[in-house]
Amino acid sequence: MRRQCRLIFSNLFHRPILLHNAGTYHGKNLLESGRNKMPRITGSKLFALLTFFVCCIFLCPLYASAEASVAIVVDSSLKPYAEALNGFKEEFKEDVDVFEISKYNASSLTKALAKGQYRVVTTIGADPLKSVSGLKGVTVLTGMVVNPLSFSDIDHSNISGVTLTIPPAVSLRVLKKIVPSVKKVGIVYNPAQSSQLLREAMKDTNSLDIELVMRPVDTPNQAADAFKSIEDKVDAFLLIPDMVAINAVSLDYVLLTAFRHKIPVVGFSPKYVKMGALLAVSFDEKDIGRQLADMAHRILEGESVKSVPLTHPRRFSIDVNGRTAENFGITIPAKAMKEVNIYKP
Repeated sequence: MRRQCRLIFSNLFHRPILLHNAGTYHGKNLLESGRNKMPRITGSKLFALLTFFVCCIFLCPLYASAEASVAIVVDSSLKPYAEALNGFKEEFKEDVDVFEISKYNASSLTKALAKGQYRVVTTIGADPLKSVSGLKGVTVLTGMVVNPLSFSDIDHSNISGVTLTIPPAVSLRVLKKIVPSVKKVGIVYNPAQSSQLLREAMKDTNSLDIELVMRPVDTPNQAADAFKSIEDKVDAFLLIPDMVAINAVSLDYVLLTAFRHKIPVVGFSPKYVKMGALLAVSFDEKDIGRQLADMAHRILEGESVKSVPLTHPRRFSIDVNGRTAENFGITIPAKAMKEVNIYKP
């Protein structure tokens, strides 16, 4: 926009204007003897100049909105989503159009996004992702969703983003730093939701000297019994973001069992630490927004969606329940203390 303004300004006088050296005109010093003269501004040119400035003042915001290549669909009334939105804006540093999902139904949102002719539509949260299922021919970047590919109505060939899934290897490494004696870790999971995640976990267990003791479940009602079946076979439990395996009943059971038998539990949200789990490895919402902004830049610069695949969060926070650690007789190593947030109820 700045460059266009300069060109229009210059054309008003049909003369070049030097913007980088305020002391020269046509490359010569303005203080030189009368051979050089400033251009004479006639009444008509003065009127055109004033008209131009008025248009700049009132039309620039409209121009910026029309030029936005990226739209963001979000419910910013929810704090984690608002954090991700702020992270995106801070990192992207260009105009974006924000669509608050509460103001649209699926049909009106699809029409508004199609009218904007955006090259990238970013969704933050599960409901915003569902709401763009009717959008065609646009790259969708999604964040703050556990498994975007589980949404059957979305065109998977044109979607990428940052999942909410913490790689199990990251959580296991943290556990090993804090409780080096752990050898066997129990996991309950639903194959339909978490098989890929566990395949990733199994790649790193040898290097960590950890054996995974896994139990699959098909329904939420089976989850508590699955945890019970392995409680005497493991040194720790790893909770994963699996809505079938982790529900109110199974969570209460595993936390109560862990307390009674002093079995460390590793969660994926600070709320589990507040409920009594030894530790949690969780994501940074604001940095997920920054990651999405980086991916949007790459798409806009010409990279294909296939070259910018779905990925995990790149930054994590570690929370430890100090009271649980004391009750279990666990002393957190000095090196690990620098990396964790200690919660004491």
